[in-house]
Amino acid sequence: MTHEQIRSAFAEVYNGYYLKHNRKEHEPVRTEKEWEEIVAKGDEIIKKYNYNKLVQHMVLDLQEEFELQDMSKK
Repeated sequence: MTHEQIRSAFAEVYNGYYLKHNRKEHEPVRTEKEWEEIVAKGDEIIKKYNYNKLVQHMVLDLQEEFELQDMSKK
């Protein structure tokens, strides 16, 4: 990936994915519909960057973080 592609991927994953789906402590556990949206958007980002390993890891690691957030609320 070029420098610009990496910058773009980080910005999209953080600003358009993480910030949208991150939960604050006081917010409820995600619904099944929200999880479907998280997975679909993650897949879309991964495909956009041609299944690049860096992007895959960022998205999948954030999905794991979202899952851990939900588990800590149960």
